[in-house]
Amino acid sequence: MLAAIFISMSAGLVLFVGHFWSRFDALPTAVPGVSFPAWCLKGLLVPWVIITVFNTGFVPGLPPVLSRVPLGGAFGWSQSWDFFTQQCIQGFFIAQWWCAISLAWMLALQASVVDNRDNLLATLISWSLIGLPAAGLLFLALGWLNLGLALTGWLWALTHGVLNIMPTHPPKPIYSGAIGHLMMDRPEEAEWEVLKELEQFEEDYEGWMLMAGIYATQYRDVRLAEQTVFELLTQPTLSITEVAAALHKLADWHLSIAEDPAGARFALEEIGRRLPDSHLAREAQVRLERMPRTREELIESKQPRKIRLPNVQQVDDQTSKPWQPDLEPESAQAIAEDCVARLNREPNDVATREKLARLYAEHLGNAERGIEQLQLLLDMPDCSDAKAPEWLALMAHWQEHRCHNRPAARLTLRRLVEDFPRSLHAFAAHRRLRLMPKEEVSE
Repeated sequence: MLAAIFISMSAGLVLFVGHFWSRFDALPTAVPGVSFPAWCLKGLLVPWVIITVFNTGFVPGLPPVLSRVPLGGAFGWSQSWDFFTQQCIQGFFIAQWWCAISLAWMLALQASVVDNRDNLLATLISWSLIGLPAAGLLFLALGWLNLGLALTGWLWALTHGVLNIMPTHPPKPIYSGAIGHLMMDRPEEAEWEVLKELEQFEEDYEGWMLMAGIYATQYRDVRLAEQTVFELLTQPTLSITEVAAALHKLADWHLSIAEDPAGARFALEEIGRRLPDSHLAREAQVRLERMPRTREELIESKQPRKIRLPNVQQVDDQTSKPWQPDLEPESAQAIAEDCVARLNREPNDVATREKLARLYAEHLGNAERGIEQLQLLLDMPDCSDAKAPEWLALMAHWQEHRCHNRPAARLTLRRLVEDFPRSLHAFAAHRRLRLMPKEEVSE
């Protein structure tokens, strides 16, 4: 019965430490490679086996630690059970000191990474006010033999308190100092700041790329930047997206700084070699197909291209220019009659109807009839989108300058802008709509 009690208490202490170990193991301060079973084996089982061997009295020159059980001879059942019970008691004393040492070790590791030292000190003091009285009561009740259990009570309170203020996310490198030096044009200081962070976070992708960027953009040494990128690519923790992004950035530096299309193409081809048959490799291939192959092509692609804007004044001149400036009224009337005869035979003759509209408006003094002919052209089911903007512009011109009907002209210009916004005549219509109010005020 006594043995079962001490075994249960020892198991309870192990489970107690295991609970805190699981919480501690989930934190970024956990020691990699240290498992809870291995910690139990080293701290509990090994000392218990050693003491048990000593207690048997079988080791030459080493007397048994416990002398109440006669050792070295044949054990009876009662003697064997007494020996087992004593070893269970011994194991409980080992377990309580192992528990206290485990909590103290975890507490020290936690305290070493807390940034806010004032908060840490306040936490230790406040939880000590709870833990120390409990530890004192245990010590007074159980005596010196159970000092480890009393210390466990105090360390439990401290460990529980510090765990609640521990950061739940792993620490990350901070490059704000390096970026600040770069903004003040101090690349050497920025390089040292990045190196200090990389000493603690050797596999940080952002730090390596920032270092490569300093070499490329500040020192103008793309080859050294390329060497840094390829050293980064040797790290097994990189994702395929980071691999592709690093090589794309290297290609950008080759093009923009070194003006070396061959180096840029090599960097992009490396994506295909490292990530074959992936969507990232296909994206790199698409960029390769659009990339200049020689330095001359690259320089030519950087030259600014001239974009010819439409000449609004020329459009206005073409709209207001008469069909035939030197045409006499008698000749214009004869041509108009011939156009009417043709249209009677073929009403959908676009060229003839346009000519008739110009004759009416520009040579025969009848702009209304000319506008009617243009409206017939616009109402045709197969009206040409290429000619319609010109007819609307011509209609607005006649309405304003020959019929002196600016409201109608304004409506026609707005129709032109809304129906054909990308045409050259729409640019001229925009301009004309802006000028109309100013002209009306000046008049």
